[in-house]
Amino acid sequence: MSAGEIGAECSRASSADRSGTGLPLFHVFGQATVLMAALTAGGSMSVPARFDPAAMPEMLRRDRLTVMAGVPTIRLPG
Repeated sequence: MSAGEIGAECSRASSADRSGTGLPLFHVFGQATVLMAALTAGGSMSVPARFDPAAMPEMLRRDRLTVMAGVPTIRLPG
């Protein structure tokens, strides 16, 4: 609970945010910093069933994401 509150406050997340990530949710970055922060703020979260870098731009467009979380080693095509 506290991790979500801290993450939401630090990122200034709001219920209007539509977040997305391809990060693994078993890791603290994906789970606490991204998922819990978005849900604590009342926003929505898009997560692919299986990470595919080529599918990420389509998820961005389709879900009209306002926040996209990733790491520098994830290279999106294009």
